[in-house]
Amino acid sequence: MPSWWSSFLDFFRGDPSHKQFNQAKKLYAKFEASNGQDLKALNESLATFELALNNRRKTKDGVPHSDLDITLTTYASALWKRYEAKKSPSDLHKVIELDEEAYILWENTDPASRPSDYANLLFDLGNAYYSQYEANHKLSGMLEKAIEKYEKLTNETDIENRRKGLVKLGIALRTWCDDEDISQTKTAEQKATRLDSAITYLLEAVDHDDGRETTESLTRSDTTQQQALLNLAMAYYLRFQDCRRRVDLDSAIESNRKALKIITEGSGDYVYCLFDLAQQLFAKYEYEQGRRSTGEHRLGEWLDVELKANKGAKELKEAEGSLEKALKTLGVGSDVTLKTDMQKLLATVQEHIQSLSRSPSRNASSQNLAQANPVATAPLQGASPT
Repeated sequence: MPSWWSSFLDFFRGDPSHKQFNQAKKLYAKFEASNGQDLKALNESLATFELALNNRRKTKDGVPHSDLDITLTTYASALWKRYEAKKSPSDLHKVIELDEEAYILWENTDPASRPSDYANLLFDLGNAYYSQYEANHKLSGMLEKAIEKYEKLTNETDIENRRKGLVKLGIALRTWCDDEDISQTKTAEQKATRLDSAITYLLEAVDHDDGRETTESLTRSDTTQQQALLNLAMAYYLRFQDCRRRVDLDSAIESNRKALKIITEGSGDYVYCLFDLAQQLFAKYEYEQGRRSTGEHRLGEWLDVELKANKGAKELKEAEGSLEKALKTLGVGSDVTLKTDMQKLLATVQEHIQSLSRSPSRNASSQNLAQANPVATAPLQGASPT
């Protein structure tokens, strides 16, 4: 119903909800104009939204107001801002209640007549459930609800909404597979199936082409592409750790390399991408050396055995460069644990680089020996060559 018509009816019905709703939006605009600093205006806005909602849930006619759905979603969006500022569990719970009420109203209607904001509601609900899970990983049911909402976005006809939904769904499925608490109740087959699905969805988002001309500036502003690549790398690496297939490790490394080309150095993901890449490159070095990656890189680890010269040397040098760049990028007051972990891995990588440089190639040694004494290197009759 048009807002002017709703206002007209409110006037004759004696319904104050239209005036309350507009006042709530004005107070919220005041909060926005303060760059999120005027929390008093936000709180007053939320209180006024609550009044409008109470009047619109049941009008004097005994039926819900025609704009009840808009009231619910607008109120939820404003309350989400306070949740972001305060991280109050009660605010998050209320956001979910409001959005779920609107979701029920829209879900039970003909898909062709659903509002254009239906996709945004699915995003908001999925994000709210995911945030509830992140606040307490024991609430695995909230992650399942997030997955349920994100799955609905794969049916979106709007190309960009569908693409964003694919990324959100891929992230949620990868998170499910990586959760140690959930692992106690899931089978290896369930994990493998969901991890494969996560990779499929993320790949589709990465490879998506909506006909736009691809430019560097456009790609750098495409946060959906960045998140798809970062999480695709994590999903591939998780599958490598489970299945030990080199192709998954190579795909993880390549995905992070692609991500680094489009993530700006000022981005919060930049350092983490460099660190993830370094860890994967060290795992590739271990793979080339024929040793199982432990996931824990300790200084001097397995250096007391003979190393295969030049095996994984290129990966080690790239890992060193990535870690040095990441440490240089970290600012004052950065995550101490992250910085310490990177320093430990860098020390380990550099120790292996030095040890590898001291390990002569067996082939090279044999060639030198052959040049010095050709007869001595010929195997004796009946003996196996060394």
